[in-house]
Amino acid sequence: MSIKRRIGKLEEIGSSMHGAAKESGFNILAIEAVHLAKLEELPLDPDFKDPFDLLILAQAIVEKATLITGDRKLLKTSVQSIRPR
Repeated sequence: MSIKRRIGKLEEIGSSMHGAAKESGFNILAIEAVHLAKLEELPLDPDFKDPFDLLILAQAIVEKATLITGDRKLLKTSVQSIRPR
């Protein structure tokens, strides 16, 4: 999140978002070797130009997690997702 803020893709400060997410009961996932292995298995897709999107996708697949995202590319994948209002 901090990197996204630094490049102008987020207005919120990553550390405050992290705290708010934990207080709301969300789990914060560390990047594990199994996530990176799944990332390497994913097919190359020219629609995914942001490597963080692919990492998030790989984590969701491995963890069998539901993504909460407004990103149209991620919403089109086979991973279960919820679009926030």
